[in-house]
Amino acid sequence: MNEPSDIKEVAQNLGLSKTSVYLYLNDPDTRRVSEKTKHKIARAIHKLNYRINVNAQSLARRESRVIAILIPLEKPYFRNVRLNEMLSGIQSVLFSRDYKFIFIPARGTGSSEIIKEQLKTSRGYDGFILFGTQACRTEDMKANIEQLLNTGTPFVVMNMPDFGYQINQIIDRTPTPQGAIQYLLSIGHQRILLMAGRYRAPDTERAIREYRACYEANELTCDETLIRHGGYETPLAKSEMLAALDDGLSFSAVYCLSDTIAMGVYEALRERELAIPDDVSVIGRDDAFFAQLLDPPLTTLRVPMFEIGERGAEILLEDIKRKGPPRKVVIEDDLILRGSTRVYPDPSKRKGGVQKGTD
Repeated sequence: MNEPSDIKEVAQNLGLSKTSVYLYLNDPDTRRVSEKTKHKIARAIHKLNYRINVNAQSLARRESRVIAILIPLEKPYFRNVRLNEMLSGIQSVLFSRDYKFIFIPARGTGSSEIIKEQLKTSRGYDGFILFGTQACRTEDMKANIEQLLNTGTPFVVMNMPDFGYQINQIIDRTPTPQGAIQYLLSIGHQRILLMAGRYRAPDTERAIREYRACYEANELTCDETLIRHGGYETPLAKSEMLAALDDGLSFSAVYCLSDTIAMGVYEALRERELAIPDDVSVIGRDDAFFAQLLDPPLTTLRVPMFEIGERGAEILLEDIKRKGPPRKVVIEDDLILRGSTRVYPDPSKRKGGVQKGTD
């Protein structure tokens, strides 16, 4: 086994054994090292600007109390509202249990390559938290799960669909009666535009399946031209919404796959002087912090992202401690009604001249 060079440097500088340095780094209060030697090691660490290595620190107790966060994304993590909320939930649990977490930066040509590179530098951590991202395709997510299964290290997965693996996972799910499309149909809207995310993204594919199934269950015809892709970014969603209007599509409501997409839809409708909800009702998804600050406040499917982060961290720590069977926890979304939706009006009460907001 190759010893870390920084440990060697400290030991050689003091004329001590590496074992003494290891013992001190693992537990500064250890009685297996004399007080005089402890002071010598502490001064040397400061003098040499030594940085504690996770693997070295965890040798004696066989744990690091550090969880590695694996996010297969090269873009800045903290611009993602959903991710930030989940990380906050994770942090609240880990810190309360005296654990730390660490991000592992890596580059790659795709999601699976990024995870591969992250795992190369992640030895010695007690567990992993693996995220699915908007850039991941279904095959990417499956490949990433399989890579972690091969490590033999406890891990939990979140922000991914359930692919049937026997793993620790948090799954967010929307009960059908509370779904956005079903709600809009129940208040009279029949032509509903679905502003989905990226092509082939798992949540996009799932939303399209649910959209079609909802129309079928209500014995209504699903117009495939009303399925658009907003790409999860406000400018892209605005551009796609404007294109839908330019294409002459007729609809009375829009369901957006994220609140960020909904912001782009708001901007596009306002640019075309269409009022929300008088001309077009809008529903988002996530219940991001800004949703109720929009004008009008956004009706949205609340995804309990903070709770997802908390529960994910909890079942991972339980697995690390007890090595029990994998657990899957389902957390349900909830529709939060605000001012961006209304009952579809009778023909006699519709505002005239707004083709894009009529059935």
